Amino acid sequence: MNTYAPALVKEIKRSKGLMGFIVSNRGDACYYYGANAAEQVSAMWIEVYQLGKVIAYPCMLKVKDDLMLYKNGKEFAAENNQLMTAWNVFMKPSEFSSFTYEKLSQSDFADKLDEYKNSLNTADTEEEINE
Repeated sequence: MNTYAPALVKEIKRSKGLMGFIVSNRGDACYYYGANAAEQVSAMWIEVYQLGKVIAYPCMLKVKDDLMLYKNGKEFAAENNQLMTAWNVFMKPSEFSSFTYEKLSQSDFADKLDEYKNSLNTADTEEEINE
């Protein structure tokens, strides 16, 4: 399964040179947080220019109380597939106008994503204690 999805904001510009056609420079990537309060959906993603088009890399999707985070490693393939399946349902470019979003700096994005990771780790620890 792909680990990328169609771009939602599409504000990124192509980096210069031939390498810029293949993949954006790290500094040219755009980091986003978006939410649809009515549907109780929030998301975080990175948009880059790659192989002639702008794409999104989903990092976090929260639907009501269900939090899904992209994780590196083959052992997380099932969880990542679940994230990508849900992303394709809730984060359709044709329905993105119902979301409010903000562009974040790379460090603000990392800090906010860490907050979600920590909340997930805390929830997992509490479940283990209650078992």
